[in-house]
Amino acid sequence: MTEDDRPHNGLFTTGGHAATAPPRPYANGTTINGSGGGSTKRCKAGEDDAEEDPVDKEERSLRDVCKDIHDRVQRFLRIEPASDADGDVIRRTQRQTRISQGVIQRALVEYGFEHLSFSYNGGKDCLVLLLLYLSVLWTHFAEEKNRLHQGQDPKPSNTHTDTHTHPEAANGVDSSSDFPSTIASIYAEPPDPFPAPPVVSFRDAFAQYLDQHSPRIKAIFVGTRRTDPHGHKLTFFDLTDGAWPRFMRVHPVLEWRLDEIWCFLRSRELGGQWMPLEYCSMYDEGYTSLGGTGDTLRNPRLKVLEPGGGVSWRPAYQMVDDERERDGRE
Repeated sequence: MTEDDRPHNGLFTTGGHAATAPPRPYANGTTINGSGGGSTKRCKAGEDDAEEDPVDKEERSLRDVCKDIHDRVQRFLRIEPASDADGDVIRRTQRQTRISQGVIQRALVEYGFEHLSFSYNGGKDCLVLLLLYLSVLWTHFAEEKNRLHQGQDPKPSNTHTDTHTHPEAANGVDSSSDFPSTIASIYAEPPDPFPAPPVVSFRDAFAQYLDQHSPRIKAIFVGTRRTDPHGHKLTFFDLTDGAWPRFMRVHPVLEWRLDEIWCFLRSRELGGQWMPLEYCSMYDEGYTSLGGTGDTLRNPRLKVLEPGGGVSWRPAYQMVDDERERDGRE
């Protein structure tokens, strides 16, 4: 496992208990306290004070959030694509959605909800993964409940990478007691002031996270795609190697292309009443790949020279070339 191939630092969520899900899907800068309340802020790189977003203060249970996201994803999967270029993108994205759902379901079956963790950094790829994870949680617990009621093994031996919602699970979980109420959240934030060298390495910090916070974690969802550095060697399930702490890395969105990421995130079906779905605002300002504050620049291919000599930037969703996605990274 190399430095570029590591799980994204940021928010790690684990099965079990602690912070409830946010009231609506947010990306970069979201903060949630241990009881599920707190403030939701959208931050840009270099800003000290983030402006608080006017969000609905009503708290929603994890069950309600998963049901909502599941319904949105199902609406997207029911789109009848046209026989044009736009229809082709939708068709490909629907296929990738089903494949990713299958990978997530396989991980839930093989490892169990309480043994899984989720690496989230607020970027577009992780946001797609988060939405798919929440949608699969709804059907996973519904199907597990049905198997238990029928006297079947809650962990069937046959798993595959392309799942569909079973008719008996379509209505989901009919009682809040059948669904986990919370997901534990651990935010990895740099200390202030930042310590002088030597600092703890990412690998050592990761080992500390696993040892102290989540000793039961066996697998971690990571939003890496094939076009990311070292992504060409990955599969859906890869064990860490070398001196890294041992766990299974799960890459459900590995095969997604850039235009499929944006097709999913900007679809009307996913946006619901908040159209379009909210994601990190930097993507609308010419940034196509987000990293550290010192190596993230606007993508020069989205630069627009105005007639009066000014400069503007096209949004990231107009970049469809996977090979040029990281042109704004130094």
